[in-house]
Amino acid sequence: MGFFTRSPLFNVMKRRSRSLVNAFGLAIIAVWIILILLLVKKVCWEEGTGIRIASLKKLDLELTPHESWFAIYHGRKKIGYTYSILRQGKNRYEIEEHLFMRLRTMGLVQTVAARTEAFLNPDSSLDSFRFGLKSGTIEFEARGHVKDNRLILYTGSGPNLQKTVILLAEKPFLPTGVWSYLSRSTLRVGAHYRFVIFDPMVLSERPFDLYVEAFETIPIDGKTYEAFKVRTECMGLNLYTWIGTDGERLKEEGIMGLSIVKTSKELATSGIVKDAGVDLVEAVSIPSNVTLEPNKIVYLKVRVSGIDLEGLDLDTGRQHIEGADLTIRKEALPLSYTEEGLHVGKDLSEYLKPSLLVQSNHPEIRSMASKIVGQTKGVAASRKILEWVHKNLIKRPTLSIPTALDTLERRTGDCNEHAVLLAALLRAIGIPAKVCTGLVYSKGRFYYHAWNELYLGDWITADPLMGQMPADVTHIKFVEGEAARQADIARIIGRIKLTVLESG
Repeated sequence: MGFFTRSPLFNVMKRRSRSLVNAFGLAIIAVWIILILLLVKKVCWEEGTGIRIASLKKLDLELTPHESWFAIYHGRKKIGYTYSILRQGKNRYEIEEHLFMRLRTMGLVQTVAARTEAFLNPDSSLDSFRFGLKSGTIEFEARGHVKDNRLILYTGSGPNLQKTVILLAEKPFLPTGVWSYLSRSTLRVGAHYRFVIFDPMVLSERPFDLYVEAFETIPIDGKTYEAFKVRTECMGLNLYTWIGTDGERLKEEGIMGLSIVKTSKELATSGIVKDAGVDLVEAVSIPSNVTLEPNKIVYLKVRVSGIDLEGLDLDTGRQHIEGADLTIRKEALPLSYTEEGLHVGKDLSEYLKPSLLVQSNHPEIRSMASKIVGQTKGVAASRKILEWVHKNLIKRPTLSIPTALDTLERRTGDCNEHAVLLAALLRAIGIPAKVCTGLVYSKGRFYYHAWNELYLGDWITADPLMGQMPADVTHIKFVEGEAARQADIARIIGRIKLTVLESG
């Protein structure tokens, strides 16, 4: 396990079952995928009648072939680069985009590389695409093509690609043509636009609000450029983009001190720091105002501030919110469990179905689940699966998009991999299971983390990485759901404040 085994945080994990491997890896990758691979479905003006992106082909929009390079910074340290190439072929356009980043998480420096290839129709709508993400030995792939009103999507890695068919209300578009059109034709200071993007990585749509705040002169690499300063709101986050008069992105600033700046190929690829600078896990962790002993308390009350609580899953299961004060009480495991009582008064089918990342119906998942539990059922079966996942997965930070099938094959990962595999194995034997994302306490700070809830007559928390069922009360859930929902955790990063009011 290399350097990770020598880090102070790993030693904490080794001494205690309470682990710090966190959900932040997924959050940062989700943010950068938004910048690279999001497909625009429609655009509309806040004021007036607006325009649908599907009608842009009527406006004589043409894309100009180009190659653009950007350096990626965390603060003042260069941690990577990204570049895109737009080519014009016969009756279609070809877009190629690459990303390379060096990140430090949990004391481990990791490289993340992503590549997108897409073909666009003459009206600039999407014809087909292929996306690859590689982090260390972990790889993830998504590819798809549009046929009539459907997107045929394949996701996973190697031979484990899963097919999904998505019905499309409109043609999907890449942002490239939209930026060019808005810059040349309608972009003006004070304008407000709204559009919805479709992200094939998490099979979800997200609204974006775009505000043109200023027209200003900015310096880049010793030169000055005139540009529109645009603020984009998504998932509660603000992303600032400077768009030149030719429609080119010149600069972007996002959360956590991350930014990209247009430059030459030589400058983009040189001078990347080897140590990757600040540890992002530590940088976004939240200090606690008191010292806690998670294994000795069954009740925790915290005050949540600094964020909008709307839309978060704070008042569910063992958690209760009143105003800004959140109470968590450790639940008790049921002494017995019967299949007959499982669905009484509740529709739990959503938590039994296979999904993009939780492939509970795959023969390998089903076979392993059956092998683990044998003839046991209910609480005993759940405990066996939890203990198997806890013991058989190597604990290692992973910056990728986890799937249960890939995790079963590789037997390594952080809390995300543990959570999707536990959910898949539980669903495979008929026990409803969720993935939860939030914060967990360790050594004076709260860290981003992922775990599970399973239904045994009532919802019970389970942390396969820490080997806990129920999980200790310092597990504070903010969202429940898989990749599309987990990405929402990004809206609280760098903003949330927690004050421990009571514990016991």
